[in-house]
Amino acid sequence: MKKTIILAGFALMAAFSSCNKSEMPEAATTDGIKLNITVADLSPETKAVKKGWENGDRLNLYFEGWNEIAYKDNFQNEPDLILKYDGSKWQIESQVASLSSRLKESGGKFSAFWESSNDLINYESIEWGAPSVYYGHHWTKNTHTNNQNVMHANMVVSSEQIDYSFNGSTLTAAISNWTFGTKLKILVKTDDTAVKGNADNLVLQVKIGDDRYAITKGCIVVFTDLTISHTSSANGIGMQGAVAESDGLAFYYQYNFYTGSEIVFTLIDTSNGNKKQYTVKGKDLTTDSFKAISIDYNNFKEVE
Repeated sequence: MKKTIILAGFALMAAFSSCNKSEMPEAATTDGIKLNITVADLSPETKAVKKGWENGDRLNLYFEGWNEIAYKDNFQNEPDLILKYDGSKWQIESQVASLSSRLKESGGKFSAFWESSNDLINYESIEWGAPSVYYGHHWTKNTHTNNQNVMHANMVVSSEQIDYSFNGSTLTAAISNWTFGTKLKILVKTDDTAVKGNADNLVLQVKIGDDRYAITKGCIVVFTDLTISHTSSANGIGMQGAVAESDGLAFYYQYNFYTGSEIVFTLIDTSNGNKKQYTVKGKDLTTDSFKAISIDYNNFKEVE
């Protein structure tokens, strides 16, 4: 079961101040472990925004026992195993030393996820609670509208509780059943390199009707039971940070279940407070299933 988490955003942000088979070659080893792992292609829902695995993609794997007896001074923030795709096959990039001793010859489970920056290991991370580990994306303090903290959350796909077998030397598993970590993607289309280069300062607010907002997406959370989830971003007014992609600026929201007579998209440059808006009427932005919309950057008009 997925965990949905809404935390006190400012507290969390202060603590910081994501079928065709591609096979791992048997010869790929680390610490004496041979791998026989297949990775399924993405789900149809995911493929609406990512067509398939690409050179440089990284999978982050967490096995049973990860942080099971950790404390604040010794928790493990890195994944147990990181696989990297070279365009044709997955290869081991790194493995923690403790993994070998935790693999069970009777078999066990692990969870995996991919996030679109392919740079999880350089995220800021904290232990929180069980302990769980929170990986925080880049965030912006939007001092120009209500002093809100806004997270620039990447696309994430995950697969949980995957069975593996281990014969003492070879780890065998099939990673499949990918779940998309967002229900709403808004793409602001532009080829302007200056606009895309300013992504770290750009925030989108999605307002539906008089006082309803799309539900934002925040940190990636990995629990000791191998559940992978998300916090909401540190604001309740529909503000999500931009992620630069090849065709423009992407804004990934968890979902939206509100309807209204009009939807107002406000693009804010937090470096100077400049705002641009685009308004549509009579459109449904609810997300019973995945929804992706595209708005041309030139459709946004400056407002006071």
